[in-house]
Amino acid sequence: MFLIDTLPARVAACLVVVISPGPDNLLAISRGLRHGRLAGGFASSLARWLQMRPKAVKGLNIGAGPTLMAAGLSVLSLKQRNPL
Repeated sequence: MFLIDTLPARVAACLVVVISPGPDNLLAISRGLRHGRLAGGFASSLARWLQMRPKAVKGLNIGAGPTLMAAGLSVLSLKQRNPL
């Protein structure tokens, strides 16, 4: 249950999440700022290409899943061995 005194902070956090650009936009902007306009355009084209090919994205996500699970389990084992 939400408390009334934390409601403004929750609303502000939700607005930040909704207003912020997605990962595709951040990728194109960061590549453009760091490597120039051509690299930013290429990153934008790559993001559009991946949106039109859901099987490629599905494969990338399937590969990322076990990696994230392994990272989480390793952090968990380190935390259990050395509690702070």
